[in-house]
Parts: sequence; C-alpha cells; structure tokens
Amino acid sequence: MPRIGVLLSILLASQIPCTTYGSEFQPFFDVSALFDAKAFVTDKEISTFDSGLGKVRYGGSDGNNHRERLRIGEIAGIGFAQVAPALSGFVHIQYNPDQDDEVDIVEGAVRYRPASRSRFRYTLRGGAFLSTP
Repeated sequence: MPRIGVLLSILLASQIPCTTYGSEFQPFFDVSALFDAKAFVTDKEISTFDSGLGKVRYGGSDGNNHRERLRIGEIAGIGFAQVAPALSGFVHIQYNPDQDDEVDIVEGAVRYRPASRSRFRYTLRGGAFLSTP
C-alpha cells in the first residue's frame, strides 16, 4: 500500500505546474543604432586630405571661395540576440565613408555559457571580437 501512495504523490506532483528559469525564458533580439553627421563651412584653403595645404579636415575646392557641406560621419548598428538561456550572439556593423572598406563588420561573436552546478563556470566564445572585461 505505501508504494501506491508514493506513486500517487509522484503523479500528482508531476501535474502541478512549476515555474523555473528554463520555462520562463523568452528569446529576444535587440538592435541599437548610431548616426553621426557633420555640417560645416570652411574657407577656400584645400584640405590636406584633398592634397592641399589646409590644416582642417575639410576645406574648399578649386574655384570656390568656401565650402558648405553636410557629411555623414558614421552609421553603426549593433544587434544582440539571446536565443536560449545559455546561447547568445551579437554583431556590430559600421558604415564609415572615410575608410577603405566603407561598410565593415567591426565585431561579431557567439557565446555559450551554460548554468553551472559546481564551483566552476565556463564560457565558450567564438567569432571576431574586441576584448571585454
């Protein structure tokens, strides 16, 4: 008779909904963006970046007395995804017209960090990334 009681209590306990971290987890995706623009007015001196003798970054051009311009400095986006409690990833993409490769992936990585049941915790990370603390 006690075995039937144990089996019945196990059966009833399995029907009780329990809330654990694993069952509450919802995957998510987050995007952050940066937009940098510059507006400037300069004199007629041609910039050193345009093979001139001017000391500022942007200067006039041949035949103009001054230069007025609106210029995109940088557009960047960072996407972060948490697809499982132990698995996440991110990518950092940048557009910069002053570089050789105007569109570039600055960083991108995938991280696996499972829950630990011991004193030690480990993380596996792969991709192209800058060091973080």
